[in-house]
Amino acid sequence: MFSFVLALRNMKRGWIVCLVSVISFVTLALLLSVFTGFVNRTRSELDSYYKELTVTASFSGAKAGSQPRVRPKLFDAVVSNSFVKDHYAAMEKEIATAQRIRGVNSAKADPVLEEYLLDCKWQAGMDETVFSGSDTVCIVPSACEMSIGDKIAVFGNAFRVVGVYNSGMTGNWTYYCPLETLVGICEKNGDSYSYYSLGLTLGDLENLDVFKSQMKELGVDEGEATLVINDTLFRECTRNLKLQLRLQRGVLYLVYILTFSVAFVLSFLVFRNRRHDVAVLRSAGCPSSFAFMSLMEEACIYALTGCGIGGLISLAVPFFSLNLRQLLLLFFFCCFGAGAAIYRVVSGSILQEMHEFE
Repeated sequence: MFSFVLALRNMKRGWIVCLVSVISFVTLALLLSVFTGFVNRTRSELDSYYKELTVTASFSGAKAGSQPRVRPKLFDAVVSNSFVKDHYAAMEKEIATAQRIRGVNSAKADPVLEEYLLDCKWQAGMDETVFSGSDTVCIVPSACEMSIGDKIAVFGNAFRVVGVYNSGMTGNWTYYCPLETLVGICEKNGDSYSYYSLGLTLGDLENLDVFKSQMKELGVDEGEATLVINDTLFRECTRNLKLQLRLQRGVLYLVYILTFSVAFVLSFLVFRNRRHDVAVLRSAGCPSSFAFMSLMEEACIYALTGCGIGGLISLAVPFFSLNLRQLLLLFFFCCFGAGAAIYRVVSGSILQEMHEFE
């Protein structure tokens, strides 16, 4: 308690030194808040890219121009991955010569179907959203001369025609039905099948490299189905921001090092003139720890006041940003630097200090 009272008396006696010290620590706090503001703004901009940009992926065949063959096991592993926000897929089964049925869960799964749907005639109340369901329905080409409401037998199941599209071809018919419906029929009949189209919309883009490593473990970088991730634009947009963020965070660490250095130099300059006072205290029987604590308490008051004022200013200025954790770190480095300087001051020889004073 007496050491604290002594520290307050020293502060009152040397108020100019006290003011300079507090201003120095306020400046360090504001410097830290400015660079933290830069970091937060860059981070916010990077987060907006993660939320707004879209990264897609799709499977391609082993050879150029060939269709991929995505087996059900691989399909389930991919679409159940937490990074996959949405997917579209298509599979095909041969019905008879020049007749096949394709199951799709979205028109995007089959570019040819997207063209057909431009002039498709639908049953009242029906549209392409029918493919996302599991009804036993289909759309057929106009060349097969079937009408809306007719039924067609496919693998022992009666599909109701809900749409007719104009393919411009005769003798080569392709029926389209919901993917879930066709998969269910194949599994019920024990027929093998694979997907010739699988596209993905990815999420959690900040950790996209994790998804890539997970897919590599599944072996999608080779074989009859190769995954291609379309992230070129995403990487170009985020590369500079990531580099900028790393540099700004590096500057924050330099500010903490600067804080230690300033606190050390400032404390050494302030308290080296107290060496005679320290020598007197020690010659009077006070341990060196008492002198250390007295000066250290004074330095902590300077640091606490400066960091507190700097923190309040950062709250008032919109661009400045300084959280409690950073303030505590700043206070720690201020005290650490001051403590190192004070230790050098109080650890000298009493006789040498008294001799220099004489």
